[in-house]
Parts: sequence; structure tokens; C-alpha cells
Amino acid sequence: MVTNHLPQVSGQGAAIWDRLMIIDFPRHFALDDPDRIPDIDEQLKKESDGIFMWAHAGLLRYWRDGSKLDVPGAVKAATQEHRRRNDAVERWLDECCERGTGTDFQTKARVLLDDYNEWAAAVDTHGSVSRPRAKQMGIQEFLQTLRDKDFKHLKNRASIAGLRPKAGAGNGF
Repeated sequence: MVTNHLPQVSGQGAAIWDRLMIIDFPRHFALDDPDRIPDIDEQLKKESDGIFMWAHAGLLRYWRDGSKLDVPGAVKAATQEHRRRNDAVERWLDECCERGTGTDFQTKARVLLDDYNEWAAAVDTHGSVSRPRAKQMGIQEFLQTLRDKDFKHLKNRASIAGLRPKAGAGNGF
């Protein structure tokens, strides 16, 4: 998919993120660019046999290696950053919570859920479009999402270990 704007992705599962790769093209080649090669079309035509052989060799290597692509680090990093920006719970954690260990980092799950849902319901405005920041969740979906992020649900205390509200984050704590 070629786009001018990165797609909004609501799911955080492997199904979508194993298929979506962000390839950044930081350079724009305008017609009036002083570094532009005016006869690039002709130069590429002269090299077409070599370009074809290079592409063919890459195809053979792709087949030989089990149809797996070596994903460059820059693509992995850009994709991971896009995934993080699309993960509403991760944004909430960054803005409203602190991670740590010990009894100081145990918070009632219902308190966290209520704060998350209040945060999610807040309206973000982008240009003329206003919409809630994120989808609100029920307790089971919220707990599973936190478990997927390696937080432990202490059932005997109805708490989440490893997480506490940030002081003064404007989050109602």
C-alpha cells in the first residue's frame, strides 16, 4: 500500500503488524532539485540489463532463503514507532502511568481501567475532525491487554503489579 499518510491501525495483534512495514522515503526529488540528474531515464535505460540481472539475482536469493525478506533495521524501527503511536494503551501508559517494581507499583485494576476509559473518552481534534482519543474497554479486555504487555494481574488483590499512576499527570489520581 502506497500512501501519503500512514494508516491508523486499531489492532495490536501480530496478524496486522507482521504484514505492515513502514518504509520511509525521506528524500523528495522535485523537478527543480539542483541535485536532480536531468537524463536519469536515459542512464537507467543504458543500465537496464544490469538492473534486470540484479533483480533476478535478488529473486533467486529470496527463493533460496525460503521466501523471507531481510528487513532493514530502519524499516523495523519505523514500523515499531508507528505501532507504538497506534497503541492507545501504550500512549496512556506513557502519559499517565509509571512502571516499576515493589508494592509502590501495585494499583487496583478498576482504578486503572476507570482512568484509561476517562483518558480514552477525551476528545482529540485534528483540523476540523474531533473524535475520542481511543476506544473504551471493559475490565476483561483491559486486563488481557495489560497481560499482553507483561503486567501481572494479582487476582487476590484485584491489582496490577508493575504500574502506578503518575503524580500530577492530570489523570484524576
